[in-house]
Amino acid sequence: RTLLYASSCGLNCEGRVKDANLQSAVLITASRGGCDGTTQFFLNRVSPEVAITQGAPCEEVKERLANSNVKDFNTGKDGTLALTTDGFSPFILGGER
Repeated sequence: RTLLYASSCGLNCEGRVKDANLQSAVLITASRGGCDGTTQFFLNRVSPEVAITQGAPCEEVKERLANSNVKDFNTGKDGTLALTTDGFSPFILGGER
C-alpha cells in the first residue's frame, strides 16, 4: 500500500499532477486542511481509504472527505498519530495527547 504526502500541495500543485497515477491508501492532506487543496477532483484521483488532516481543516475539506467515504484522522483532535501497515491494509495507531 502507498502513502501520499500532499502536505504542501494546494490548487496549483494538484493541477500539475492531475494526470499522474496518484492512487494511495493513505493521504496526508494539504497544510492545515486549508480550502486551497484536497479538492474533490484530487480526492477522486487519489481514492484514499484514510486521510490525515492537521490542525483545524476547513469545513469544505471535511465535507469532501466525508462525501468520499474517507476515514479522517486529525492531529488537532486525535493528537500524535503513528501509521503502520502489514503491506496490504493501512492501520492508524495513536491518538495520544
